Amino acid sequence: MCGIAGIVCKNQKIITRDIIKNMIDPINHRGPDDEGIIIEKNIGLGFKRLSIIDLSKLGHQPMSNKAGTIFIVFNGEIYNFLELRKICEDKGIIFSSRTDTEVIIALYEIYGEDFVKYLRGMFSIALWDKNSQKLILVRDRIGKKPLHYYNDSEFLAFGSEIKSFLKLPWFTKQINWDSFNEYFTYGFISSPKTIYQNIHKVKPGYIMIYKNGFLTEKPYWELSPSIKNIYDENEILELLRSKISESVKIRMNSDVPLGAFLSGGIDSSIIVAFMAQHSAEPIKTFSIGFGEKDFDETKYAREVSDIFSTDHTEHIVFPDYAEIIESVIADFDEPFGDSSALPTFIVSKITKEYVTVALSGDGGDELFGGYNLYSIAQKEKMFDIIPSNLKPIFKHISRIYPKCLKGKDIIYRMSVKNPQLRFIERRKLFYDYERHSLYSDKLLMNAGSYSVNELQQENFNNVHDIDFLNQCMFNDLKYYMVEDILVKVDRMTMLNSLETRCPLLDHELVELAFQLPADLKMKNGINKYLLKKLLDGYVPSNIINRRKQGFALPLTHWFNNELYEFANDLIFSDVMKESGFFNMKEVRKIYSIHKSGRRNMSYKLWLLLAFSIWLKKN
Repeated sequence: MCGIAGIVCKNQKIITRDIIKNMIDPINHRGPDDEGIIIEKNIGLGFKRLSIIDLSKLGHQPMSNKAGTIFIVFNGEIYNFLELRKICEDKGIIFSSRTDTEVIIALYEIYGEDFVKYLRGMFSIALWDKNSQKLILVRDRIGKKPLHYYNDSEFLAFGSEIKSFLKLPWFTKQINWDSFNEYFTYGFISSPKTIYQNIHKVKPGYIMIYKNGFLTEKPYWELSPSIKNIYDENEILELLRSKISESVKIRMNSDVPLGAFLSGGIDSSIIVAFMAQHSAEPIKTFSIGFGEKDFDETKYAREVSDIFSTDHTEHIVFPDYAEIIESVIADFDEPFGDSSALPTFIVSKITKEYVTVALSGDGGDELFGGYNLYSIAQKEKMFDIIPSNLKPIFKHISRIYPKCLKGKDIIYRMSVKNPQLRFIERRKLFYDYERHSLYSDKLLMNAGSYSVNELQQENFNNVHDIDFLNQCMFNDLKYYMVEDILVKVDRMTMLNSLETRCPLLDHELVELAFQLPADLKMKNGINKYLLKKLLDGYVPSNIINRRKQGFALPLTHWFNNELYEFANDLIFSDVMKESGFFNMKEVRKIYSIHKSGRRNMSYKLWLLLAFSIWLKKN
């Protein structure tokens, strides 16, 4: 796991070592163990290494082939690299190290741009082909590893994080108003956009080719759900058991200490169960809890730990972590509004004290129907009986309905014309009409008309021929998982120089999950039915059947008590007022409603707080 950055000049301009050094220094946390820079005429590549496989200097990057015609910087892990190495050796390739990086170079020499189709893992790759004078940028299929780029008339630059571009002497900051709008709708900004007009994200599953001053992109992998009803339940369970077990096993290959996050929920418990089967030593597990009982899962984590005899460490989080909120949220480099970033940072910090690699259960909800939102979306299909000519009436009622009263959101969703759009609305933290009230008149001229639903509508359209619930899960995987969950996990773990691996997001397991009918993922009102059946016999029923809690801060309480002064100072800071972006009267109304206890506005307040931190830094 590493950090990468680099530049290609279009007009033979000189790239200095200092420029590349300035790009990689801000991402030192991604790779504190080693550093490498090469300058080759019109290209410079930089690298920061976190040593995981082959700890020797033979794993140093940038790495080249023996002829010195292909250079690579690579962030991530290729889990099938030993199998691929054997294929390359059979074709006459002789290796100098035990690294997966050298295998990628060999695959490119054999298969050209198709090399990426053979990789099973998480990765962002920049590969320079000196003979062809082309740069190849690749991001893994699901989007676990980040890769950004900047492209103007003279330079193409790339980097793991936005902070590398902020060090370029010619970079100027210009807000992308579409991104601004998306943030204040969903709490994150989706690929290929960033908060800046001139910085973009490589899309998951895409390969980009930069040659002769032109940049082109194409997908090398597309998830194509094809629901099959030919399996019986026992056959499906055996398929899942085999695939999850294998996915966990190949992610346990490491030359450094390894452990797992354990919440005591379904997903993390499955990961730990299979890790225990594949390890002769006790697995190291880590969890955090909160002083507020409704948010504390540590007793369940301890129970699972006891069952599998893990070496368990836990930590209780209290609101005195306010002092680190600003630095943690600022690390995202663009507005990011998922408050669970803070507990993710804390558990990663604790975990790093013991191990360098941790497995997590991310992906189980999106693949196997874990969110309560899916059941609610199914129930709200009853709103479709409302005649279309009456829906505008419900929309009008929702707008005049007092914000301080519950039920306003339900009335609004009754006005939405179909289940897919209603599901998209359900994910919103600020509805469209709420954003219009939040924004100043000046801002509305820039950001008022953007439609924030287009990407998700495209996701639903691409799988229109499968059942509704699988459509919802597909959209969540492609949108919410990629742009929120995986961004949060990558930034917060790497901020602590900790590598996280997600067995449930193995692309082969993802493909299998989208062959399974929804009525087996959610059966008889039981969310995540298949995963619960897999756990049956490993852990007791109170673990399997307990209410889902999620991994979130007790914000409702904290905003009214311990964090009140801190949050108030940030949300109503001079930088927020002077930005001219917001109707501060509306902002005060939101906080007043929350403070009164009439409605929970904590997620809206956190978006404002996180944006204030970004604005203050920028």
